[in-house]
Amino acid sequence: RSNLRLTNFSGANLIDADFSQAMMEGVNLRGTNLRGTKLLQLKSIMNAEFAGARNMDETTREYLCSIASGTHPFTNNDTRTSLGC
Repeated sequence: RSNLRLTNFSGANLIDADFSQAMMEGVNLRGTNLRGTKLLQLKSIMNAEFAGARNMDETTREYLCSIASGTHPFTNNDTRTSLGC
């Protein structure tokens, strides 16, 4: 249960990373490689940025869309829009 609030992962290779149960409020995942990344039972993705994130499976995207809200504080992108919800 990590607190990753406002962490900037932009452009990172996050293959097979496990963020289960993490607090990801305001996280920047712009342009990341999310192949095999576990994003389960997250505490929050409010104000997170996902624009250009690659290799996210559809089940994960649908889950994230169900909990997404807000606007990223630095990029000003809507979280749901950046996920393609």
